[in-house]
Amino acid sequence: MMPFHNLPGYTVSTIITKIDKPCRALYKILNMTMDKDIPGQGLIDPGSDLAACINKVKHLSDCIEIANLINSELSIGKLLSNIMQITKKAFSADAVSMLLMDDKTGDLMSQIAMGDVGDEIKEIYRLKKGKGIAGFVVETGVPLNLDDVYAHPKFSPEYDRQTHSRTRAMLCVPLKIRGKIIGVIQVINKLTRPFIFSSEELEMLTTISSSAAVAIDTAKMHKLILRRQTLERDLKLAREVQQSFLPGSLPIDKTYRFAALNQPALEIGGDFYNFFKLPSHRLGIALGDVSGKGISASLFMARLTSDLQYFALLHPEPGKLLTQANKVLCKRAKRGMFVTLVYLVLDTVENRIQMANAGHVFPIYSDDQGTGFLGHDHKKGPPLGILPEIEYAQETFELGKNSSVTLYTDGVIEARNSGNDLFGVDALIKLITAQPNNPDVIIREITRSVDKFTQSKGRSDDLTLLVFSRDEDVSMKTEMACLVETEPVHLQVRSHPKNLKHIRHMMTKIMGANKVSKKESGHIILAVDEACSNIIRHSYKNDYTRKIDLRVRPDTNRVTILIADDGIKFDVNSIKPRNIHELKPGGLGLYIMRQVMDTIEFNRTSNGFNTLKMTKHLLS
Repeated sequence: MMPFHNLPGYTVSTIITKIDKPCRALYKILNMTMDKDIPGQGLIDPGSDLAACINKVKHLSDCIEIANLINSELSIGKLLSNIMQITKKAFSADAVSMLLMDDKTGDLMSQIAMGDVGDEIKEIYRLKKGKGIAGFVVETGVPLNLDDVYAHPKFSPEYDRQTHSRTRAMLCVPLKIRGKIIGVIQVINKLTRPFIFSSEELEMLTTISSSAAVAIDTAKMHKLILRRQTLERDLKLAREVQQSFLPGSLPIDKTYRFAALNQPALEIGGDFYNFFKLPSHRLGIALGDVSGKGISASLFMARLTSDLQYFALLHPEPGKLLTQANKVLCKRAKRGMFVTLVYLVLDTVENRIQMANAGHVFPIYSDDQGTGFLGHDHKKGPPLGILPEIEYAQETFELGKNSSVTLYTDGVIEARNSGNDLFGVDALIKLITAQPNNPDVIIREITRSVDKFTQSKGRSDDLTLLVFSRDEDVSMKTEMACLVETEPVHLQVRSHPKNLKHIRHMMTKIMGANKVSKKESGHIILAVDEACSNIIRHSYKNDYTRKIDLRVRPDTNRVTILIADDGIKFDVNSIKPRNIHELKPGGLGLYIMRQVMDTIEFNRTSNGFNTLKMTKHLLS
């Protein structure tokens, strides 16, 4: 026999490194037997012990190689394929199978990676919970080394009958991660003599199973993270698309003021609202709720919004519009989808509204005489998309001075707290009655009240509000009109960065119409753009559902601009001019405004609005 120290390709340090702790004790014994001065060396056969040690080293080296290969793959399909192929080779086995547990049922499913891609997993068969040797190992958590599986009471020969094979020896080891068993790995039929598996091989498979379980868990988490990232990206894009179907700005009228809010419970939802400009001082107003949530409801809503835009021009009467829309939706609706919708036509000169209701909650009307529902049960029809032959009725209402109409979805009144109590319509009516006749304030207070009510539980449904009022006496409009002295050019937009281009476009037209020089016009537009950007970023904290109100009054020798928001209250005294070198990144907005405008005044109004008044004296 070749001496231990002369093994080809091995040094003593190499052997020690390879065998590590499991064989160090054996190495010491072997080393002692090589020392002729130590009595008793003949009691140990160095040849057989050395062969066992080398075999142990080989098994450990295989474990390391397998662990490295396993942990280098994050695709669950390729990972399972790698584990089975490498294990089959290392154990000289006829077959290797892996069964992973179904988290819902506890059943074990045999897995095979399909093709070179390996990302698709095919279910061969299910093994009911607790059935067979695999089920026994999952229940007990004890690895098994069976010389003859037919001798074990839990073995089922059904698979052998189906495949016309004969299972003899088997290793079956649980896959365990953080104390939880997620499946088993089985090595079947040793192909080399003595055709049974050794205890060292059972230990080796147990080591491999630990690495495999960690790798499988990591791969599952990786796949879940990738899915979540993809879903979040798709939902964000879908949300932006959905938002593009909502009005970018609110209607502007001398008598009426408008406000609206859409807050989906998920990233995207089925609630919507829209305005349709009609002939003869009339305005179409729609607010609806598509059944369900998510992408399907959003797509349904997007197409319906386009339909309503078209039908509003063809059918001036709300009842006829809903009748026609319903026929189209009944043909198109799939999987039981429907929509509740209230549609109004507002005559801003006659101060009158015509209304048709398709299964939606009644709007709330409020004036100096009181607050109550707008509409009657016998005039209310079913939701759109259910009964194709229904004819929708309509009602007509006069709007008194200092009145408001609030449209909302059931996400407001059906919001629940931790005690499972409903917010309720009575609380909504009481809340509207207590507010000034200001649409922005009404929406703000409703939203705050619902959020406070559901604080411990969170909202589970979309929340959409649309409010318009006539002759409001306490509003941002009144205060702004006083500040700019005469009726200005007015624009109100949602606080979304994409709407800054609308503001710049309007400012460019106003400056051009009043023959303001290009240089001065550029300065004024820059100041307005910075002011509105600051409102979005700081006052509204990037909440894109709020409103920015802008009024511009150009005179012969100056331009006066007033911008208002109802965001976070600011401390006027904290706004001080600073040197350009003292500004931090992102703090240039105020500096630019002070440089290009002649005067800047910040104020907080009594009813909770931030206002910024800027003037620019014209040289031309």
